[in-house]
Parts: sequence; C-alpha cells; structure tokens
Amino acid sequence: MKLCCLLQNVGVKGVFFNNKSVKINELNINVLSLTQNSKTATKNSLFFALSGGSLNGESFVIEAINNGATVVVAQNKIKVTKNVVLVVVKNVRIAMAKISALFYENAHKKLKIIGITGTNGKSSCTYIIHSVLQKLSKKNKNLKCGLIGTNAVFIGNKKLEATLTTPDPILLHELFYKMVQAKVKICVMEISSHSIYWNKIYGLNFECIALTNVKCDHLDFFKTKQLYKQQKENLFYNYKSKNVVLNLNDKTGKKILNNLIKNNTKQNILTFSSKQNILFKNKLNNRQNIQTLTYKNLNKKGFETSFKINFKNSQNLVKTNLLGEINVQNLCLCFLALQSLNLCDTKVLECFKNLYIEGRLNIFNFNKKINFILDYAHTFSSTKAVLKIIKNINNAKNFIVIGSPGNRDEFKRKKTSKICKKFGTVILTSDNPKYENPYKIMEEMKKGNKKAILIENRENAIKYAFELAKKTNKKANIIVLGKGIENYQDYNNNHFPYSDLTVIKNLIK
Repeated sequence: MKLCCLLQNVGVKGVFFNNKSVKINELNINVLSLTQNSKTATKNSLFFALSGGSLNGESFVIEAINNGATVVVAQNKIKVTKNVVLVVVKNVRIAMAKISALFYENAHKKLKIIGITGTNGKSSCTYIIHSVLQKLSKKNKNLKCGLIGTNAVFIGNKKLEATLTTPDPILLHELFYKMVQAKVKICVMEISSHSIYWNKIYGLNFECIALTNVKCDHLDFFKTKQLYKQQKENLFYNYKSKNVVLNLNDKTGKKILNNLIKNNTKQNILTFSSKQNILFKNKLNNRQNIQTLTYKNLNKKGFETSFKINFKNSQNLVKTNLLGEINVQNLCLCFLALQSLNLCDTKVLECFKNLYIEGRLNIFNFNKKINFILDYAHTFSSTKAVLKIIKNINNAKNFIVIGSPGNRDEFKRKKTSKICKKFGTVILTSDNPKYENPYKIMEEMKKGNKKAILIENRENAIKYAFELAKKTNKKANIIVLGKGIENYQDYNNNHFPYSDLTVIKNLIK
C-alpha cells in the first residue's frame, strides 16, 4: 500500500526524506509490511519505533533499516540514513493502530466484535461464546465466529497459536483481515488492561463489551489497584459499543453502570447479578435501555451445575457441565453478550449443556482412585475459586502443583501459597520465571506454607505429586495450576517447549 494512503488522519507532525521536509502526498513509496520488531523488518518495511516499556524502539532504527525498512515512524526527529522516510507523529502507538487498520483494509469494520475484559474469566467467556456461535453457525453462516485470546486464536474452527492476551495492533488487524477472508462474521476477543493502556485496540468499534470482574492484578505494572481498575473502566468510557454487559456482583461493574447512567448513555446495557442484588435490579427497571438478569438456586451435583435465570419476565433452568459459581457468572455474561446478537434464548441455553474450555478445570481420569485436574488459574482469586470448586466435586486428598510467574505481582506469592495449604499438599514449582531466579520465587511462596515441597522442574513436580497420590489410601486429585494448555516455559524471555497437558497424558499412558 502507498505510504501517502497509510498516513491519512494519523496525526503527522512532520515527514522527512534525506533530512528534508516533504509533503505526505509526495510519498508514493510502496509499503510491503509493518513491524515494531527491528529483527523482523524486511525489504520495504515500515518500522514503528515504539517508546515506553523496557525498551526504546528508537535505539533499533538502524537495525531495522539494515534489514530493509524504508520507512520509520517515531515520536521524535531522529537521524536516519539516506533514502529512508522518517515520519514524526504525536503518538507512535496510536499511529500504529491507525496505520495497521488501513494496511489491512479496515477489516475490523466488517466484523461484529465482542470484547471481554476483567481479571478472571476472560478466556472462559470467549471460549463459551465462540463455541456457541460455531454450533449455531452450522445452520446460520452469519454466525461464523473467530476468537482472539490468551490460549489460542480461532478463525472459525481453525486454531492458531496465540502470542499475547490481546495482540499488538499489527497482528490484531492482520487477524481481523484473515477472518474476513475466511467469511467470519463475528469476532470475540479478550481485552487485557495492558492493551487498553497501550492503545492496542485504538479505533475499534464494538458490537458488545463485557466485564467479568475486577480483582487485584498486574500491580507490578500499574503499581496501584486504582490505576489497574481505571484501565478496565476506560474501555467502557472511551470506546464505542452498541451493547454493554456488566457484572453487578462486582463493585467496578456497579461503578461503571452508575457512571454510564449519569452520562445518559444511549447504549443498550445488560446487567447480571445474584438474587442478593435484586433491590438494585428493581431500581433499573424504569430505564428502557437497561435490561437485568438475575440467577438463583445454584445446585451442584458431581460434575454438573444447574441454576435458574430470570430475564425479560421469564424464567429458564440452565444445566451445564461447567462447575462452580464462577462459571455460573461466566455463563450469565455470555448469555447476555449473545443477546446483543438477537439469538434465540432456548438455542443458546441448549448449547450451554456440554461445553469444553481448554485449560479450564480439565479432568483426566487415571483410574477410579486418581484424577488429574488441569487449570489455568494463576491469580490469587482464581486459584481460590478453582480449589473451592474441586473441593465440592469429591472428598479426595489433593496434591496441588503450583508456581508463580516471574516479574509480576511478587506480593501475591505468599498469599497464593497460603490459600493452597488449606486445600491439600502443596508442591511449589516454576511457572514462567522470566528474568527472576525460579528458586527465589519458590522461597517467597514458601513463606505462606512452610510445609510446601519445592521442585523447580515442573515435569518432575507433577511426577512427584503422582507418586504421592498413588501411595495414599484415599481418592486423590493431582491439581496442576497456572499454565493450562500453554506449551512453553519462559526463562529470560526465551520460550522453551513444555506442556503440563503433555506431561499428564504421558503419565496416564
């Protein structure tokens, strides 16, 4: 695509070629690819010199040029070699989002995008919505769905490997483009707090945005809970969406609702809450653009959950193989998000009966006595919720294999280990230590549980838990938390092949 076309409405402060100022309409250079990584620049690439984070992109401009980049987008007027265009912009990240959208033909505008944000439940909700729509798309091609999330990317049923919870704009818009090419009509995506902060989703208009919950997370980056919560709120205040889904069991959900009401929003707002919040629900009934759902009578029988939902003056019984109240809330959110697509209630609820979420409470039977349970839970709140669910499944002895990610929320390590102690024998191990010493991380976790066993090698930790389970006279659960279906271990920002799922399957064999 011609550079002059890519720079429309980008916020350009100046354009320079051979150190001379030029006009945008004079730039007929053909840009063949976009990159923010100097190492992946190729012939006729446009390189974004991003500032912020741990690295400054302006330090890598020469490397990008040597690899073939002919255009550099930066926030400052910096030196570039001859025959290279320097574009100086107000904000490189916003420019990257705008240019990426144009480069990929504004494919996002051809999709109905459902965005899910929150501390816990994003992955589960995107999987549920994608699964339901893919089932229903067999009879209605307009419901063909794509997914962008932590564990995977789906274009229809085709699975691709994920990189980040929310990809950077170049990859994000490339995925939108591929979805449109594959005749996908709807995209459901996870929206992380980092992606809101770094303007990764800048310029997107949503069919629906939804909030699961807001707990304490990512304080290594945001420093305070208030700043972290503010990013979640900003999604609802600063982005256009026809529909909004809010969890009124959550304080941040209530706060967002109150602020939207104060600002007289015209959006269609759908809320859900437990029976305890029914008084709050009644206050909303007089507003035409607000619809409320309440759930009650939660029943748990082994590997099945059932509950009732009240919505639009009708009551429905919901049965599902997903376990625990956390999944009841996830299903309520998904039901309302799917309402924004005007789908039949009964067809949606029928799809809820049998759902499989990769990496979430995946149970593998070794024999009648021993179960392996794999879950992605890695925050304190999600770990506690998962362990409570497992406790209600069976009265077994638990062997819990868990670690804590490096360079992230160090204060939670002791707290997470302490809560695990209440539910069983704990084996502490490594979980993407990144730039930290894994033994240091485990020692910090052990402060919350002096009796915890330390085995740094994750595969050996799972094998050791298996040996302990075989020796007990009771039924036993080997609960492996943190990585889900992730297929690598991150040491010093290098990804080494590793999979909890593969280890478990090999032990069962």
